[in-house]
Amino acid sequence: MSRASASSVLLLISVLTGGCSVFPSAGEPTRPTQWFAQQEPVAQLPAEDPASNTFVFAGPDRVRTVTFAKGDSPELLGVDGHKVPLGKGVQEIFFSPDGEHYAYAGQLSTGHVAVIDGQPRPGLDPRSDMTMSADSHHLAYIVGLKDADCAVIDGQLQPSRGMALGSISLNNNGRHWAYAVTDRSKSGGEHMVIDGIRSARYDHILSYQYQGDDLYYTASRDKQQYMVTPAGPSQPHEAVSDLFVSPSGKRLAWLVSDAQKQTVVVQSDKGSTHIPLNDNARLLAIANDGRAICVTGDKGDYQVVMGDKQLPANGLPVSAITDPCSRRVAAIVVDRGRNLSQGLMLTTQTQHVELDGQKQPEYLMVRGLTFSPRGTHLAYWAMRPDLRWALVVDAQETLVFDSLPLGQNRNWSVPVTSPAPITFIDDRTLKATGINGRTVSRVTLKERGRNNFPI
Repeated sequence: MSRASASSVLLLISVLTGGCSVFPSAGEPTRPTQWFAQQEPVAQLPAEDPASNTFVFAGPDRVRTVTFAKGDSPELLGVDGHKVPLGKGVQEIFFSPDGEHYAYAGQLSTGHVAVIDGQPRPGLDPRSDMTMSADSHHLAYIVGLKDADCAVIDGQLQPSRGMALGSISLNNNGRHWAYAVTDRSKSGGEHMVIDGIRSARYDHILSYQYQGDDLYYTASRDKQQYMVTPAGPSQPHEAVSDLFVSPSGKRLAWLVSDAQKQTVVVQSDKGSTHIPLNDNARLLAIANDGRAICVTGDKGDYQVVMGDKQLPANGLPVSAITDPCSRRVAAIVVDRGRNLSQGLMLTTQTQHVELDGQKQPEYLMVRGLTFSPRGTHLAYWAMRPDLRWALVVDAQETLVFDSLPLGQNRNWSVPVTSPAPITFIDDRTLKATGINGRTVSRVTLKERGRNNFPI
């Protein structure tokens, strides 16, 4: 076959698979990908201070530092090295996803006050976590005024609809908002408030989240549970749980249980389908093509199931993702009977990643599983026995860091549990952020020999 003909065949295969990779057949030898790394210092942490701790937030394009005083009484001292107002008693600070804006509830003698980008907004006493929209342009929180709870959306006080039960959820562009409330009447009951309008009464609101412009929430009434969608409540079930969104955002799935039978409900713009499960199965994720990813089994004999693909697991799978092409599944697995005592960490079970059932190396902790756009590569953060974090790509440690920055909306006074994400720019390039010593660096990894990188 000529080189031109071969190129045409590869192009045709790419079109037929929607740009997804065609993986080698079983037994076909593959060469490990070699990665070239570039690091760019983007921030310098202050010198170590016995009286304070400095944490790092990493958005896609901006790194922010946050300093807290040590001791029993929490106090926010500064952001990016600049002193902030009303930081006494502050335990959490919230950044917009792009890292450009921040907010927290500062303390006054008369109560709390919202502080946004370093500017106090008097008269509003935040009672809930602050919520920022995914586009980073909108802020919402609950305030208490004269025994009434009210939502504040972009600085505008909304009428009270009941006593708030949690924080506000915003859709991605901040045009829609919702939160749960309880009645003031003796009859009790709980409702969702959606764009300021109270929904139907339930005994309890269990969970809620936006998908696009639509709100989905679980609720209970008379010992039955419902999934409430824009079309209305589902049929009653003994239990409803595990709401997942596919990587493309075009499908949702949740788990329902009745009489020891479990079913996954998958919903798309074409309607809903129902997938029966074993009574000991649990939903872990949903693929772009609508296949459910589940863990099934007991007494240590576990499997990850993706449609008709059954992958024996060497331990207990606790989370999973599928690649955008719905061909590969990666799971974080807690090792069976493996314990490790190391440094400041008490005895803990080790974890590892299994890609299509193939076990990768064990670590103390695994976070941030991420597939490349075509599913060719898998990357994640892994804590090594020396308590440093490795950036693992295709089961290889590429770079190692002393610590990692946090992602958005985290509690800054506790150790890192949710590091800032790994981002694939394309199928051969990824970016991440790590900390060595006092230097915060942006990292770009690219396949060796590709554009602008030496072989």
